[in-house]
Amino acid sequence: MKNSRIDVYKPCNPTIYAYTSPNDSHLQGWTKIGYTGDEVEKRIWEQSHTSQAEEKLEWQKPAVFDDDSHTFSDRDFHAYLEKLGYERKPGTEWFKISPEKAKELLNAFRENHGGYRGGVQSYTLRKEQKEAVDKTLKYFESHGSGSEFLWNAKPRFGKTLTAYSLCKKLDAKRILIITNRPVIADSWYADYAKFLGKDNYYFVSDVEELHDKNKYPYCLTRAEYTGTIKNLTGNLKEYRKDKEKGVIEFVSLQDLKGSKAFGGQYEKLYDVAKINYDILIADESHEAFDTLKTRVAFKQISRKYTLYLSGTPFKALANNRFAKDAIFNWTYTGEQEAKRDWGGLGENPYADMPVLNMFAYSASSMVIPELQNGAVNGEEFEWAFDLNELFKTSGGHFIHDSAVDRFLDLLSSDPKYPFSSPEKRGEIRHTLWLLERVESAKALEEKLKTHRVFGSYGIVRAAGKAEKEDEEKSIQKSLVRVRKAIRDNAMTITLSVGQLTTGVTVPEWSAVLMLSNLASSTLQARPERYVQAIFRAQNPWHFQQIEDGERKYFVKENAYVFDFDPARALRMYDAFANDLYSHASEEVLDSCQRQENSARLLEFFPVYGEDEDGNMEALDSSQILSYPVKFEGMEAVRRGFRYDGLFQNIGIVLQNAEVMGIISQANKRMEEEEAEKNEEEEEEPDFGDIDAQGNAVPSEDSIKETEEKIFGSSSARLEFLSRGMDLPSAIENSKKEDVSSLVSKVFIKPVMEAAQEICPMSQSLKNECARAISNALIPKIAESEALYALETDRIKDERTEALKSAESSEMRAEINKIYDHKQKEAENEKQQRLSNLDNEGKQIAMEIVSEKLTQQEEKAEAEPFMEKVKADLRSLASAVPTFLMAYGTYNEDGSCKTTIENLDENISEEVFQEVTGISKEQFKLLRDGGDYTDPLTRESRHFDGNVFNSPVFNTAIADFMSLRKELANWFEEGDDRDIFDYIPPQKTNQIFTPKAVVKQMIDLFEEEEPGCFADPDHTFADLYIKSGLFIAEIVKRLYRNPEMKRLFPDGEKRLDHIFSSQVFGIAPSEIIYRIATNFIFGFSSNRTIPDKYRPNFEIADSAQLAKEGKLASFVEQRFGDYLPDSYKD
Repeated sequence: MKNSRIDVYKPCNPTIYAYTSPNDSHLQGWTKIGYTGDEVEKRIWEQSHTSQAEEKLEWQKPAVFDDDSHTFSDRDFHAYLEKLGYERKPGTEWFKISPEKAKELLNAFRENHGGYRGGVQSYTLRKEQKEAVDKTLKYFESHGSGSEFLWNAKPRFGKTLTAYSLCKKLDAKRILIITNRPVIADSWYADYAKFLGKDNYYFVSDVEELHDKNKYPYCLTRAEYTGTIKNLTGNLKEYRKDKEKGVIEFVSLQDLKGSKAFGGQYEKLYDVAKINYDILIADESHEAFDTLKTRVAFKQISRKYTLYLSGTPFKALANNRFAKDAIFNWTYTGEQEAKRDWGGLGENPYADMPVLNMFAYSASSMVIPELQNGAVNGEEFEWAFDLNELFKTSGGHFIHDSAVDRFLDLLSSDPKYPFSSPEKRGEIRHTLWLLERVESAKALEEKLKTHRVFGSYGIVRAAGKAEKEDEEKSIQKSLVRVRKAIRDNAMTITLSVGQLTTGVTVPEWSAVLMLSNLASSTLQARPERYVQAIFRAQNPWHFQQIEDGERKYFVKENAYVFDFDPARALRMYDAFANDLYSHASEEVLDSCQRQENSARLLEFFPVYGEDEDGNMEALDSSQILSYPVKFEGMEAVRRGFRYDGLFQNIGIVLQNAEVMGIISQANKRMEEEEAEKNEEEEEEPDFGDIDAQGNAVPSEDSIKETEEKIFGSSSARLEFLSRGMDLPSAIENSKKEDVSSLVSKVFIKPVMEAAQEICPMSQSLKNECARAISNALIPKIAESEALYALETDRIKDERTEALKSAESSEMRAEINKIYDHKQKEAENEKQQRLSNLDNEGKQIAMEIVSEKLTQQEEKAEAEPFMEKVKADLRSLASAVPTFLMAYGTYNEDGSCKTTIENLDENISEEVFQEVTGISKEQFKLLRDGGDYTDPLTRESRHFDGNVFNSPVFNTAIADFMSLRKELANWFEEGDDRDIFDYIPPQKTNQIFTPKAVVKQMIDLFEEEEPGCFADPDHTFADLYIKSGLFIAEIVKRLYRNPEMKRLFPDGEKRLDHIFSSQVFGIAPSEIIYRIATNFIFGFSSNRTIPDKYRPNFEIADSAQLAKEGKLASFVEQRFGDYLPDSYKD
């Protein structure tokens, strides 16, 4: 079991050392130069203890620049030596240099930061990098032109250098690199300059990030590159030499999609559309690449091969886009295994990659302490089980303000949580907190600033941007503010709703707090958002600080994820362990395979979760799979089984009137007249199709019906179709405006205004319709524009070539006439396409508005029924703890025998129907499915069942039975809980008197009857038992009384006397009788009432007997032998 302490940093001793091997003739004149953060002698021994050679340590120096600005590695110094021309044994750290000269150069390097600018560095790919190149090369060669390959490789794999190496192996001369994040241009340029060099390739890019010529001296703009090529045409020798050079073109995806040549609106990147590339490399390909606009743009790029790079390609794998042999995997697990097993000479490239650790907490039990001891009225606390709801705001303030206060207070004081002490806060100094909404981030920012602990932190809100502000610029502004806060504050908190969770590096961040569901409705489809977020804490960080006047160096060893939705956290962990493997995309992994993958990951990514008592424990691989269900089961028990996670396929229930009727019956268990009243008020559901998750799925007929209702009249249709500037004219008159913005302004906006006038809509629905129209129309317009741009360029090039051969002005005029006609035809075709799209767009708009309105109406109609079904199901499920207390059984080994599948077996039909309001057969229909007769058509129909989520239900049942056993010994002092805290009342006559009230009432009774518990002949009766708590408390007082102990020294005999002669009870029903006796005798070996005591406990409706005046005679008849004479008189 791994240590659950929070330890982020460890001391390190960054040292560059040199040694020679005097007795090895092959190494005479060579010096080995290495790095370690540990003891030098230990590192040398690790490298050489298996050889016979003698190693002589020549010197060791701190690997720190003279100005103490930061540390460096041996790789940095090696590159410096190579630039100076010193020979290096390939794949080693041995240099042809004397130790003295190496030391002299190290001193110079430490002084000038390696300021020498020299030639290209040599490199040797690591094993896994070489494997990626070889596998990709083999695939490209066997599948030929047009083939695609995916590198599923996490950060620090070295993708840029490895990709360049692949290009060299392919002898690729025309390389196009496209990324959605231009900020990563620096790494592509740096490896180009370091390992390829300007003599072998041109590096061409117009992205703004590479404009600084001082920083990027070898980067040419497209115009500079074109000019360079033109200047060389007059020098045949240089031209031939230059033809051997390759070209690396770096383009941002935004620029590509904005170009007219690729379906955009701007005059740029036409050259890219004309080049036939050897390879296209799509970096960060999980971001914005899988869109229609991108696919349209990529269709216009002529290339032989395509390489996709991504650290989290969940979607690509899930969609089976790549064949198994078209994927190379390098995941977090592989990285950490390589770190552990590194045996190569030289510095371990993964040594400074921190180990991730996950702590999964339950926010609900933090903010509602009562839930720890059972919360039978769970509906009052629905918000506590949803992080987005917990942090929801209204008017700039948290709706559950006191709960958020309690959350922050516990987070910073309770020893279980990460900010609870100065020591822990000193470890996780800089953290990233993720929320769902900008408003939540704003409210939390204000609350943190005034908090007794967090008020001393630098708080940065990286959420929200100015209107019309570019997203990339907004991210850069946030990053600047974060880095400034870290410089100015010892500890910081960054609040985000998505910004800075991908593609950015903040080395100081050591933990990520998950305080949102991360749009949980889409999270299962996109777990990459979660994984990208948690990796923000895993970036390496070396730093220094002065302690006791001495400069000391530290390295980040561990990074942390604190997730406050434990079930979600472990589901994401399971996806991380399994769904990033290529084979997982082609087959469904069974639980054993998933468990094996989780076990492999756990070795390097430990997970800690709360046990039943709320203590943190390390989880094993089987728990990773089972704990999401276990957490849900625990929540269900805490909430008295009034928990939506116990149910599934609710949407299908709404499609079945018979099943809805059964569930509705389950909530009618009060007085008969109330049931009849409810029956009269019952509404028949009247809405369209609903999917299993409860989403409205309108039929074509219902959409057409809505369209006819809204746009059916000729005046309404004419009004709608007349709105919006026609697209051909709008696009023709716009020179620079982006197609998306233009169409939104001149077409979608006026069209939606017309729709609003005809049929008023909410702003959110209008926005939803506008997005849908935009998604349907803009890609088609973009494709039309791209086709026109390409055709125009083709005509232009052909005209130019034709004019070169013209020998007279007449010929030139004739050629121009021909190509003017072709150009006119191209324009006419474009105008026709746009005109068709104009009409088609308005028809699409009508259909979308009609569909969304229908969907909204049907959803609004279905929602009350959906909520009612959920409420009815919660009511039905709340009967389960009652059944378990009365009829639940254990196996011989003490484990729970009862499950949702056999729950009804030991219960009589009468009792089952009395408690639930439905028959056992109806219950089985909900659970197992089956055939039934439709009450309206009298036709036979089938229902699939599966309304109950069996894994969660059975876990909750097992947890309750375990709790029943744990709390069975009510003789023990010190535990204020009892099992009835977890059993919701089923009727008014089943409301259990709280334990504290029971004790108080017995205390009052003893005050009125002093010595009553010291008399072995004194008898006690509860004539209307509901739980058995009164009898149990009386037995406890009798058993512990000193006089009773003197009279009955033997505890078993004393207890036998009490149960056989002193306590009696009447329960109003069979189920109450079982509940009470199972509780009273729960401490016994068979956990139920022994036969010899059964005469003392009867089943009868004493309330009714009392009304009829028969209670006294009933009591005398049943318990007469034990009644005092005063009662008989």
